[in-house]
Amino acid sequence: MFNLFGKSKIKKATDPQSAIRGLQSTIDTLVKRECHLTKEADKARVKALESATHGKSLDPSTKTRAIALIRKSKLYRKQAKSITGQIENLEQQLFALQQTVTVRHTMEALRAGKAAMSTPNPDDVAELMDDLADAVNVTDEISDILGQSIGQIASDDELELELEAMDIEGLPIATRKPITTPNNLVALTAEEELAELEVMMGI
Repeated sequence: MFNLFGKSKIKKATDPQSAIRGLQSTIDTLVKRECHLTKEADKARVKALESATHGKSLDPSTKTRAIALIRKSKLYRKQAKSITGQIENLEQQLFALQQTVTVRHTMEALRAGKAAMSTPNPDDVAELMDDLADAVNVTDEISDILGQSIGQIASDDELELELEAMDIEGLPIATRKPITTPNNLVALTAEEELAELEVMMGI
């Protein structure tokens, strides 16, 4: 929108750290300027005293020069005093800004600590546990499916009977024993197992 009185100036917020650096830089510059003016004031006053002869009247030109040097010394000191006041004002502003930044950091730390201490909603925890249980069940079901045999030729019972028949067929007729079933299953003793092993080995 057109502004009859020109463009409106919108002041952007300055970063506190940038403001602190700017203030500190200005203070350093003013301190150097203050020291320079103080030295110049002292030099001018020393020259004024050197040009004067104690106890004797001064010629007009020397007197005029001495007065000019004293005036310059006072001017330097006046400027140095003004800069001293500026430095004090800037230092007060710097200290206030640093304190503000410290308070802000403290508040941010307190907020972060409060957020970290917040307790989760029990409903959310229960829902999470249910989801984990469902995931475990699905994983178990998939493992069972993957563990099944593909294209099974015979059942486990049929294979077991065939294995027992093969063992008996490999023994001499005199030592063959009937295939054991759940009804006539008899446990072999250690001596019987040893005798059977000797027969198989032809001892």
